[in-house]
Formats: sequence, C-alpha cells, structure tokens
Amino acid sequence: MRRTIKFQLGLVCFVVVLFALILGVKTLMEGREKLQNVDDLQTMVTLSSSISLLVHESQKERGASAGFLGSKGQKFGDKVSPQRKLTDKEHQRYKIALQSIALERYPQTLKDKIATIESFLQKLPSIRSRVDTLSISVAEEVEYYTLLNQHLLDIVASTAVLSNEPEIVKQLGAYANFLKSKERSGIERAVLSNTFAADKFAPNMFVKLITLISEQTSYIDAFFSTASPQSITFYNQTMQSPIVQEVEKMRNIAIEKATIGTFGVDATHWFDTITQKINLLKAVDDALAKENLETLHALKTTTKKQMMVESSGLVIVTLFILLLLYTTIKDILQAITLSGQKLSHVSSTLDLTYPLLLKSDNEIADTMQEAQKLIHNFKDSITKAFETSNDSVKASNSLSDVASNLASNITEQNRFIHGIQEEMRLLREKEHEMQNMSLKTLDDLEQTKAVLETFVTSMSKVVEMISIGAQKQHELGSKANSLAQQATDIKNVLAIIGDIADQTNLLALNAAIEAARAGEHGRGFAVVADEVRKLAERTQTSLSDISTTTNVIVQTIHEVTGETEHISQSFYQLSKETNTLIDQSQHTSQTLSNTIRISNEQSTKHTDVEKTVELFMKHINEVTALSEKNNTLGETVKEISANLSSKAENANVELKRFRIH
Repeated sequence: MRRTIKFQLGLVCFVVVLFALILGVKTLMEGREKLQNVDDLQTMVTLSSSISLLVHESQKERGASAGFLGSKGQKFGDKVSPQRKLTDKEHQRYKIALQSIALERYPQTLKDKIATIESFLQKLPSIRSRVDTLSISVAEEVEYYTLLNQHLLDIVASTAVLSNEPEIVKQLGAYANFLKSKERSGIERAVLSNTFAADKFAPNMFVKLITLISEQTSYIDAFFSTASPQSITFYNQTMQSPIVQEVEKMRNIAIEKATIGTFGVDATHWFDTITQKINLLKAVDDALAKENLETLHALKTTTKKQMMVESSGLVIVTLFILLLLYTTIKDILQAITLSGQKLSHVSSTLDLTYPLLLKSDNEIADTMQEAQKLIHNFKDSITKAFETSNDSVKASNSLSDVASNLASNITEQNRFIHGIQEEMRLLREKEHEMQNMSLKTLDDLEQTKAVLETFVTSMSKVVEMISIGAQKQHELGSKANSLAQQATDIKNVLAIIGDIADQTNLLALNAAIEAARAGEHGRGFAVVADEVRKLAERTQTSLSDISTTTNVIVQTIHEVTGETEHISQSFYQLSKETNTLIDQSQHTSQTLSNTIRISNEQSTKHTDVEKTVELFMKHINEVTALSEKNNTLGETVKEISANLSSKAENANVELKRFRIH
C-alpha cells in the first residue's frame, strides 16, 4: 500500500485524537478510581466508627467482668448484665455496617481479619457463661476481650493502607494509634478493677499494668506525630478534666503499693472513674472519626472538581490541536500539490527553465527553492557533462591509442624479458660450473697444501742430515790434515832412515874395504858387509818408494782435504739454500691457506650469486607474469575505452534531451 503524505498526516491526526481519547479515558478512570477509593475509605471509616463503638463497649464489659471475677461475684454484678446488652447492641450495628461493604473490592487480608473476628464473637456467649459461673480466670477473660479488640482495631489500622493520599494516610494512622492507646486504657481498667476488687495484684498483673501504661504513652506519642493540629488541641483540652487526674491518682496508688496490696481503693469507684476517662477518650474518638469523614468528603469534592477541570481542559486542548492540525495539514497539502504539479511538469518535459518557486513561506517553499537551486546547478552540471562527455570521447580515443601502444610495448617488453631469462639461465649454468670448478680447485689446493707440508717436513729432515754430513766432512778434513801431518812426519823419519841407510851403505863399503884388506880373515865380514850394503841399498830403494808413496799419499790427502772442505762448504751452502726453500715453501703454504680461504669465500659467493640469480629469475618470471597480465589489462583497457567512447556518445544523446536554454 502506498503511504502518501495525506495518508500519513491523517494518520498523525488519528494518533493525536486517539492519544487524547486514551488520555481522557485514563484521566476519567484515574478520577473514578480515586473517587471509588474515597468511597471505599468512607465506608471503611464508617465501619471503623462502628468498630470503635463495639470496642468501647467491649472494653467496658471486659472491665466489669474482670471486677466481677476479682470480687468473686460480690461486686460489679449490677454492671455486667447492662453492659452486655450495650455490647450486643454495638455488635448488631457492626454486623449491619459490615453487610453494607462489598468485601470483594478489598484485599483478602481484610476478609481474613473479619473471619477471625467472627470466630471470636461466636465464643462470646461461652465466655460470658464462664464469667457468670466464675469458671474462668481473670487473665483468660482479659486475654479474650483483648484479642477480640486487637483484631477489631487491626481493621481500623489497615484502613490507612487503602488510601493513596498522604494526608488521609496520616489521619487514619493517627486514628488507629489513638484507638490502640484507648484500648490499652480499657485493658488497664480491667486489670486494676480486678486488682482493687481483690485488693492485690494477681500474678504478672503488675508487669502487665506497667506495660499498658508504657504502651498508652507510646501510642499517644505516635498519635501526636501524625494527627492534625486541631485533633491534638482537642485531645489536650479534653484531657484537662479532673477525671483524668483522679485516674492518675488511683494508678499511682496501685503502683506504689504493688508489693503490699491493701490499696484502699474501691474497685467500683475505680471502674466508674476510668470509665468516665474512657468516655472522654471516646469523645476524642468520635471527633477524630468525624474529622476523617469530613476530610474524605472534602477530598471527594476536590477530586470531582479536579476531574471536571482536567476533562474540560483536555477537551479544549484536543479541539485546539485538531484545529491547528487541520489548518496546518491544509497548507501542507496545498503546497505539496502545487509542488508536485511543478515537479511533474519538469520531469515530463525535461524543461529545466521552468520556475519552481512557491508564494508561501514555509519549509515546502524552502524545499522548492532548494530544488530550483538544484535544477540550476543541474543545468550547469549538464553543460559541464556535455563538455565532459566530449572530452571523454576524445580521452577514450586517446586511451585506446595508449592501450594499443601499451600492448605493443608490453609485447616488446616480454620479448626483451624472455631474452633476459635466457641470458640469466646461461649465467646460472656458468655460475654453477664455476662453483664446481672452484670446489675442484679448492680440493686440489688442499691436496697441494698437504704435499707441500709433507715436502717441508722432508726438506727439514734433509737439511738436518746435510748439516750432519757437513759436520762429518769437516771432521774428515781435520783427520785428513792430521794424516797429512803424520805422513810428513813419516817422510822426515824416512829421511833420517835414508841417512842411516846411506851411513850404513858407507859403513858396509868401508867394511868391505876393510874385509878386503883383511883377506881371508875378512871374507866373512866382507860377506856381512856386502849383505849390509845390499840391505842398505834395498832400504834406500824402499825408502825411496815409501817416500814416493808417502808424497803421493800426502798429495792425495791434501786433495782429499780440499775436496772434503769443498764438499763441506757445498753442504753448508745446500743447507742454507734448503732452509731458504723451506721458508719459501712455508710462505707458499701460507699463501695456499689464504688461497683456500679465498676459494671458500669465492665458493660461498658463487653460491650466493647462484641464489641471487635464481631469485632474479623468480622476479623475472613474476615480471613476465605481470607483463602478461598488463597485456591482458591493456586489451581490457582498450575494450573499456571503446565502451566508454560509445557510452559517452550515448550520454551526449541523452543530455541533448534536456532543455537548458
């Protein structure tokens, strides 16, 4: 269903009227409920008055019965019977008042309390019969009437709960407290009537008296705290009676002589005096009940007036709101209708020069003024849209050319990237080969280093052996020199021996001469001399040979000594050169270690380079993929450019439909 503004405004009026009706009904119901509450309170106050009368007579019957029991039937006989008739009379009035109450309108607790009271009242004939026969104790008799009165007064106290008005609640509360205080006075009458009749306190009765006096004071204080000033004044004036002073005097006597008895107070006099006081309290009771009824009557009158004022005010306000709504809705609908006609003309003819302004001065006129501004801005926007559309066509064509160039560039880029990929693949393979060669070279260098270290160790041992050999050669030269010296000594000895041989040969010659001279006698000596000469000759020959040999030996020894010294020097030189070679080998070993370290670093760098190349290849592949995507996007841009150009031309056609001049 279409929700028009007319419908919505009508709905608003309906809601306002409905709300006013609901508010009116609610106000009337609240007023009626308030009046009903006042009526109920008036009924309960009337019942409370009846209850107060019943309690008043019940109190007197309780006191008279207590005095009768306390005196063992000797006193109060003339008071009990008439008092019972008065109690029965108020009992009947209570029943009549109770029948006028619609109990279904009240809480269940009230019904329960009334039922309890009824059960107590049904026992009343039995209690009276037992009093007549003196077959009931004073305590039991007093307790019965006390409980009966307590339940009756509970109904009075519960009346305050029914009210919603604070002032009524306070007055009814004060009334209930006063009745409870009056009830304690009635119990006091019964207690002291029995006490004065017996001339002593029964068990627990003195404590009960003190309690009753305290409770009377407490309830009167509570009465003063909530009662009206007029009620308090009336109470104080009423209690100025000498009767009250007389009651206080007899009460004080009972308290002072509580332990010894023999009070000297006539029970009948006490009963009559305090009954007069209670009658004074009954006068206050009646005044309070009358005040409560007057307050309720005034409240009822005020409530009725308030209901009339509120109802009249509500009707007037509702009529005013309806009139205001009618005029407002009429103006709104007229403005909406005219605005709709103008906007319909613009929408059907697309004539943006048609005026939309209204003569009225309201929000709808402001809206149409803003709509006129909007159309003016729309005209400017359409003009700019024409220009933008034409520019879009040109831009689309340029974009198409750019897309074509982009596709061509992307194709060339792809070709170039594929070339880079191939070069990088070869570079990666060469780098892998270089890494393998580097690893092989590293292994060779490790082996060379090991061989060189073995060589240095061996050369060190050779140098040590050469040093030992040079030392041995030097010692051999020294020994050869010593041998040459000994050979020279031998030559000297041989020279001496040669001289001796020459001397021996000369001696042999002389001996031969002498033997020849000796003749036959010297023949043997000649033979010896000849042999000696031969020996001397052979000795010379041997010495010559020995000398020659010795010379050869000495010469040889000198040559050997020279060669030995030369060899020793050669060994020392070889040892020096070998040490130099060892130092160079150690330096070469250190260089090889550095070379191995550098080779390891180069191997690591080759690995890093290979990883970098692989990463670069990965990036190249990604660039290739992006390039292919760009190529696809280029084609897409080209298509979009064509579509944009077509749509821009269509937009030009649509924009030309609007009338802006």
